[in-house]
Amino acid sequence: ALLAAEMRHMGIYLVVSSTEISTHHLPGELLTAFATKIGLQLTDQQRIELFGPTALAPELVPGRGLVLLPDRALHQVQLALPLPGTTEHQRYEGIKAELQWLSRY
Repeated sequence: ALLAAEMRHMGIYLVVSSTEISTHHLPGELLTAFATKIGLQLTDQQRIELFGPTALAPELVPGRGLVLLPDRALHQVQLALPLPGTTEHQRYEGIKAELQWLSRY
């Protein structure tokens, strides 16, 4: 954890990706050293462990999540969409077309 904080001051950033965020999987000292935290598809318990108690819960949309910035402001963000489209139906049809195309190979 101390190394992660020292690295940040030198302009070196550590990125950690995990499907589990509890202190059983990542040491609490490491979790608290991160200035910015991003969480996608979190359970209520995971959201509390990563961000602390908060009333903000993202909508259940693929690519939607929460980001905690270094100034401790928590925001809901949309990071990615599975395919372009202005509606879920358009994205669904796009995914079906991609899968049909892939199934030929």
